[in-house]
Amino acid sequence: MVCRSGGWYPEPQSLWKDLKGQPLPSLPGKCFRDEHGLFQTESVLIVTENSNQNLTCTIRNNILNEEEVSSVYIADSLRCKLKDFEDKLRFQVEKEKEKYLAGFVLRKARRFAVNVTLDQETAHPELWVSKNLKSVKCADITGEQPKDLDIADSYRCVLGSERFNSGRHYWEVELKNKTMWHLGVSSESENRERYKSIAPEDGYWAIRLWNGEYKALSTPQTTITVETKPTRVGIFLDYEAGELSFYNLSDDSHIYTFRYSFPGTLRPFFSPGIHGSKEDAPLTICPVIDWQ
Repeated sequence: MVCRSGGWYPEPQSLWKDLKGQPLPSLPGKCFRDEHGLFQTESVLIVTENSNQNLTCTIRNNILNEEEVSSVYIADSLRCKLKDFEDKLRFQVEKEKEKYLAGFVLRKARRFAVNVTLDQETAHPELWVSKNLKSVKCADITGEQPKDLDIADSYRCVLGSERFNSGRHYWEVELKNKTMWHLGVSSESENRERYKSIAPEDGYWAIRLWNGEYKALSTPQTTITVETKPTRVGIFLDYEAGELSFYNLSDDSHIYTFRYSFPGTLRPFFSPGIHGSKEDAPLTICPVIDWQ
């Protein structure tokens, strides 16, 4: 809110007060001379939802002991509009801060890029793994789909060859044209049980896309909202910190972070679809570029 007055000499002082006559903090006042040598003054008060409804602006010449007082009443409707504006502005600022922080963390994570390859021996029989061990997709096999979508054997899975039991590790996966997938890490086990749930308590830390919905397979599961559909995902494991983070490389935003005390050796985990899926698009492990 701006309080302006002109025709003063010598230079006046300006002051905002509340209903009780207490001074209110305002921006530094501006004062300049017009063509007649008289002073024009301008004082700005930032109005918030908590501002008193009755305000006064006082312009005073202390030498001549003269003053002018102007009263302002802030209607409830304006206060509501100010609150809505402040809430939207605050939300936008928080989103920008989150995006900046995610981008900063992502740049640091890329310094720990590792060359992940697929372990052909762990691939489900209904998966096709490329010769360079970088891509996996569902083979063209049809049949009855499973009833439980969160059973590891229901999904066609393959593990990465790399094993992690300490340190920081980062890799990226391309998801172009995929309508279903799982990505994450799995605990290593010589006796991998069939029909084990994809959940942390059973040694899986993963996010998925299914039926257009993104979820973290935490306990309970967490629905994820993304502003931009990810076509490439960055995965960052900080073993000692107990964190597994996912990043949407379409807009460099943070997707989700698991926080867990990992029980042993972990391996990258990939699932391009479920039994009976005819989706031909692969999951592809990509080289990490421009990360230094």
